[in-house]
Amino acid sequence: MIQINGWHGACPECGRGGGMAPAPEAVPEVPRAHSVHQVAGHLHVSDKTVYRLTRSGQLRSVKIGARTVILASDLAAYLAAHSGRGGAA
Repeated sequence: MIQINGWHGACPECGRGGGMAPAPEAVPEVPRAHSVHQVAGHLHVSDKTVYRLTRSGQLRSVKIGARTVILASDLAAYLAAHSGRGGAA
């Protein structure tokens, strides 16, 4: 019998054992998101500057209710695009 993350499944070679629970569904990976305040701290700028960057389209953001969050991948893309300019912002 094979045990993977608490699920007991049948042996792939002989087919015996397990079957006590259905196969777990694949859970999509959730991208890491940062608050405007966290991004401001990382870039050593004010929250207002981060809001300006998001409004101008230089830094992508996502609205979740009243909150504005920046995905880690969008922050990385911003930093990569601006790394040759001698500063982060």
